[in-house]
Amino acid sequence: MSAKKQEGERRWVIAPQFLHPSLVPGGTIEVRMEKGEKSSTVRVNLSFPGDLKPADVQLTIEERLITMTGKLAQICGVTHPEVSCSVSTKGGAPTKCSAH
Repeated sequence: MSAKKQEGERRWVIAPQFLHPSLVPGGTIEVRMEKGEKSSTVRVNLSFPGDLKPADVQLTIEERLITMTGKLAQICGVTHPEVSCSVSTKGGAPTKCSAH
């Protein structure tokens, strides 16, 4: 996996190798860490061209991103992080992931 930190931000754009191009062709993953006074947030955003993937592939993608987000929070010292997941298509309202 390769990642490039964005200048002046706690944000990284991760090369698409994290999710194999056969699952997500043309996909980009962005990780953003926002440190707050009493809580912090780790956001993982995956974008790819086209519509949602078939149900089994979409479930695999969501499970991987949920796991990745939870592990990043654990690395930051949160033993049992609260992880939420939503999915949206271009112009559509976000809906809850099927994996969560």
